[in-house]
Amino acid sequence: MASPRRSIALVAVTAVIAAGGGYVAAQFIVSPADAAARAAPPAAGPITVPVALKALHSEVTTRGDVAFTDPADIGVPAGGDTQPVVTGRVPKIGDPVAEGTVLLEVAGRPVIALGGALSTYRTIVPGSRGPDVVQLQAALHRLRLLTGRSSGEYDTATIAAVGRLYAKLGYSAPTPTPEAQNKVDQAKERKRAAEQQVTQAEAELAQVDKPPTESEKLAAQGAIDTASAELAKARTAPTPADEAAVAAAQRALDAANQARQQAEEQVSAAEQQLQQAKAAAEDVAAQRKAAQDTAAQDKAAHHQAALEKAAQGRLDAARSALAAAKDKATVAQQAFDAANRQGPPDQTAIAAAKNKLAVAIAQRDELLAGPDDAAAERTVTTAKQALTQAKHDLATAVAEARTPLPAAEVVYLPGLPRRVNEVKVKKGSAIDGTVMTVSGSQLQVSATVSEAEASLLKKGMTAELTLPGTDPVTATISKVKAADPDTDAGKNGDWTVTLDPGRITKAQTDSLGGSNVKVVIAVGATAGKVLAVPTAALYSDSDGNPRVEVLEPDGSTRFQTVKVGLSAAGEVEVVPTDHNGAVVGVGKDTLTENSLVVVGR
Repeated sequence: MASPRRSIALVAVTAVIAAGGGYVAAQFIVSPADAAARAAPPAAGPITVPVALKALHSEVTTRGDVAFTDPADIGVPAGGDTQPVVTGRVPKIGDPVAEGTVLLEVAGRPVIALGGALSTYRTIVPGSRGPDVVQLQAALHRLRLLTGRSSGEYDTATIAAVGRLYAKLGYSAPTPTPEAQNKVDQAKERKRAAEQQVTQAEAELAQVDKPPTESEKLAAQGAIDTASAELAKARTAPTPADEAAVAAAQRALDAANQARQQAEEQVSAAEQQLQQAKAAAEDVAAQRKAAQDTAAQDKAAHHQAALEKAAQGRLDAARSALAAAKDKATVAQQAFDAANRQGPPDQTAIAAAKNKLAVAIAQRDELLAGPDDAAAERTVTTAKQALTQAKHDLATAVAEARTPLPAAEVVYLPGLPRRVNEVKVKKGSAIDGTVMTVSGSQLQVSATVSEAEASLLKKGMTAELTLPGTDPVTATISKVKAADPDTDAGKNGDWTVTLDPGRITKAQTDSLGGSNVKVVIAVGATAGKVLAVPTAALYSDSDGNPRVEVLEPDGSTRFQTVKVGLSAAGEVEVVPTDHNGAVVGVGKDTLTENSLVVVGR
């Protein structure tokens, strides 16, 4: 709020004068040169006023806005899938807001006011715990709808109390949430399935009690016979040879036999060559005996011996190769024989046949031993236990589906009762944000003063509030603080004064609420009557000491030093002093009531 015009002219002077007079000396006491100029006798003579003997009162005057304390905006959240439209119970400005009353009707449902500092943050359902439940139970206790000790849980007693609250207000209790109803439906389905399982288990138990038929006995014995035959076969049947290994051994054997045959052919060829070489050598020997040229014959004999030796070497090598080929062929034959042999009976197949026979014998024995209903009875017991649990779950779901307290149907407000200050909706309006503003029933005044004026004020001072057409109302200052710097007043360096009106009537409350009033705050007063002069009568000497110029009966003037006191409405308290500043008595030689002091020329 912009700083209003004020009627006080010298508030700042008052503070400084009361502290020692320095500010007054600076503002109202002129320099020696000015004093000398004023002392010069004008042709028309000095302008004087008489010194008055009176009580002085200093005050700060401003204007203030009157509003109710602790205003709060109320918004109503949407409830479920319903459109938040106002359908009734719209309050008027000034209507009281008491605990347990309907603030507004939205979509045909009430919005109930309850006392509490914690805002609504969830829908309370059966079994809920938390500070919001404790707050609800406290409100129901105050409304005498809930008795006994609070449990801190939204239990049966609290649910019943909520039902009584809605009935008292003329509305039906809230219906379960869709989630709670869905739990009930699911629990019913589980109970139905459990009942079917019990019926089926009992039928299977009754079926187990029937004796085996002749055909069942024959079938069981036949299974034993078949399993016995399979076991005998498994015990005698050898493990077949590995076909791949046999094929590989056969190929190796064929290759070894072929290599042996080739070696034998090479031996035969080498033997023939050796025989040929020997025959040729014999021919050479015979020719040598008949020949005349022994040298030629010797050479031929030597050549023939070399050929025979080479033939013998090839024969020896071929025979060694043949021996090696025969050894390889023998080894390949042994490998082929080993790969082609069958193994012992398969132990895995024997074990499987034994197990099959044991199963067949056990089944035959179980069949002939008569019905064993223990397992079936256990199945029946388990099914009945599941049914008991399903019934318990259904009962719990039904209990949890009892009356909830929807978040959209309750508003918690501290400091009830309150009053409606502003209504922002009407019947048929769609809700979007704040629906109304409520406040406390007490008025409060907020005024703006300057920093100098604020220095004169303190908590506990009294003030007078005036509105044209009404009697003045007394108020008390409760707070003096610098204005918010983000406001115009704060940017101007102003201060905010908060005042609380005293005991007032309802008519005064109605007329003052929301108005702008004149605020007059008394900040000082003299202790009885004192000498007072206009502030324009103050001068200063060469040392800066305050003084007044007194007009004597003979028309001359003299200066009288003074000590200044309280200033109010253009006048200031003065006490005569000597040149050393000591207070002197009032008299014709100093200063007295009706003494004429100069205020101008």
